[in-house]
Amino acid sequence: MGIGLSGLQSGLDTDTIINELVKAYSIKKDNLVKEQTKLEWKQDAWKTMNSKIYSFYTGLDKMRFSTNYSLKKTTSTSSKVKVSADSSAVNGTQTLKVKSTAASGYLTGGKLEKITDENGKQSKITGSTKLKDMGITSGGSISVTVNGTEKNITIGENTTVNNLVVALKEAGVSANFDETNQRFFISSKKSGADADFSLTADNADGFDALKKLGLVSYSDKDMQTYRDAANMDVDEKTQAAYEKKKTKYTTEAAEKKNLENSVKTLTKTVASQEKNLEYAKIKSDYANEYFNKSMDDIKAKSDELQAKIDELNAKDSLSDEEKKELSALKTELKAVKEVNGELFNDTLTEEDKEKIKDGYADDVDAITKSLTENKDKLENYKDILADESGVKLAAYVVDRNAEIDEKNAKLEQDLKDFYTEQKNQATKIVDDYDNNYSIYSSYKDIDSPTAAQTAAYNAAAAALGLDGSAAIKIAGQDAEIELNGATFTSSTSNFSINGLTISVNGVTDPEETISITTETDVDAIYDKVKEFFATYNALINEMDSLYNADSSRGYEPLTDEEKSAMNDSDIEKWEAKIKDSILRRDSTLGSISDLLKTSLLKSYTVNGKKYSLSSFGIKTGGYFATSDNTKGSYHIDGDEDDELTSGNADKLRKAIASDPETFVSFFTSLTQGVYEELDKKMKSTTLNSAYTVYHDKTMKNEYRDYSKKISEWEDRIAAYEQKYRQQFTAMEKALATLNSNSSFITSMLG
Repeated sequence: MGIGLSGLQSGLDTDTIINELVKAYSIKKDNLVKEQTKLEWKQDAWKTMNSKIYSFYTGLDKMRFSTNYSLKKTTSTSSKVKVSADSSAVNGTQTLKVKSTAASGYLTGGKLEKITDENGKQSKITGSTKLKDMGITSGGSISVTVNGTEKNITIGENTTVNNLVVALKEAGVSANFDETNQRFFISSKKSGADADFSLTADNADGFDALKKLGLVSYSDKDMQTYRDAANMDVDEKTQAAYEKKKTKYTTEAAEKKNLENSVKTLTKTVASQEKNLEYAKIKSDYANEYFNKSMDDIKAKSDELQAKIDELNAKDSLSDEEKKELSALKTELKAVKEVNGELFNDTLTEEDKEKIKDGYADDVDAITKSLTENKDKLENYKDILADESGVKLAAYVVDRNAEIDEKNAKLEQDLKDFYTEQKNQATKIVDDYDNNYSIYSSYKDIDSPTAAQTAAYNAAAAALGLDGSAAIKIAGQDAEIELNGATFTSSTSNFSINGLTISVNGVTDPEETISITTETDVDAIYDKVKEFFATYNALINEMDSLYNADSSRGYEPLTDEEKSAMNDSDIEKWEAKIKDSILRRDSTLGSISDLLKTSLLKSYTVNGKKYSLSSFGIKTGGYFATSDNTKGSYHIDGDEDDELTSGNADKLRKAIASDPETFVSFFTSLTQGVYEELDKKMKSTTLNSAYTVYHDKTMKNEYRDYSKKISEWEDRIAAYEQKYRQQFTAMEKALATLNSNSSFITSMLG
């Protein structure tokens, strides 16, 4: 671009002149920008309005189905039940009796005594207390049975209270040990009879453990579990358990796959162990060599290794041998530093140091032994797989199945021993219980009991846990009700019967009967209709307000130059004037408004009779009683929230109460009609997208056209500016030449 000479010779303000020359073109461009801005504001206004129309449309989708009005309400004559009804519930009054509420099985353990250590010091039991410290023998076995599923818990030497709690939870119950109250609390995870549990002993040590844990219970469920165990057929029980747990024979195909997987795993394991062995040997050898050396010698060794590493690292490139050497040096230095930190510590005694040093040697021996075994296995497995004849694989399978035979035989015998001991222990518990219960229950029939009889009675009571030493068990039970004379049970206290949801929280007295009354919820249906018209009125009033908005003639969007001359408040008011009228007399807005109004004026026939909204006291306000932009609103006669019609007779509520089916049939037909009309408008066309009532596609194309035209005018203006600037520059140059020649002539003439 050439350099402009702005009036240097002519004295003219060429910039101002050029701006005035292209001003006409700039005005045309500015007008296009203003039209595009108004289009953008119109798009925004329509997006907002379309969102509201679409929301009304989706609401109609529910209102056009009768199920939306199948609202029932139910009341009862007692607080012992809570009742609700869905649309399928039958209107009328029903009778109800509550026989029982649902309960979870709950066991409260007896309070435990403090434990005494070997020094005679007593302390409370905590979660970390080992059961052996409570005098409980390892090997004790107890069972938790929930809904017919039995799980065994075996007590080990180091089993703690917390371990036992976790095992109980895994067996299917909720469990906790309360350290403050020194009691176990165990409950079923769900309410109901089927979810109840029993906690019983499998052997003598298990029964002793339950007693010392305060968990012995003689509840009906626990005693029935013991009686079932006492009467079990050991062989049958053993066989059933054995069939579930036994290991099945393997096959050549399965073992070949197992061997292939083992080869892959062992190959990685051997490689890893070889590295570990190398590292362990470095540590052991270093520890032996430097065990009695001075710290100076120890430090010198580390420095020597570090110097070699630094020397190799300083080279620009390393050969393969040097790379291996560098890796080996780094490994050795790591091992040396590890030994230095563990072994050469002034706080350690000589005995401690000897143990650490010997530990390094033990690590070498252990890794060597394991590595040798794994190498042998690996070579053996490879040898078997390499035998193409399959003879070695077949022999391997025979050996594996022989091992399985031994394993299964042991399993079968262990199961038989377990169930035999369980049966024997259960038999003893049942016999003791029956004997003690006989002594306890017959005592009341003795007129003058002897001291021996009283002592026997007290002993029996103690043995049965009736002296407070045993756990207290509450059985889980189902809820049971009688509805209209029919009996229903539930594992929870909730029932779902023929459209009614009944929740019980108390048992009725023997002669007490609860009445449940179900009827149409008139208020709920009325409120739905009222809510519908509140939504409709808000929409139609806004549409009419926008359509009838005051004209903004004389107002156009401001250019940047115009804005610079105004304050922010004035700019905002100016633009608001235009935006408020952006949909004024919009044909699309008018057509949608007319569609809604016309759709709600239609009549529909129900059972041979025509009905309209006015039939139910729903109509628009009078012409003189309403403002211009609310004339399309509907009012419900008798609506206490509507000042215009609150004093009128409530025809709608009366119609719903007296004949809900007729009203619902009419109103669903009406809303279906509105929905169908709007649905047509919501369909996609060449002018608008789906679910869009205005011509959004057309507007997008128009906006793009404006952008193209504005760009063209900007290019045209720039071209005119360049043309005029070149012309003025040429003029200035010509004047400069003329002035120069004139000066020369004048100087020659003297």
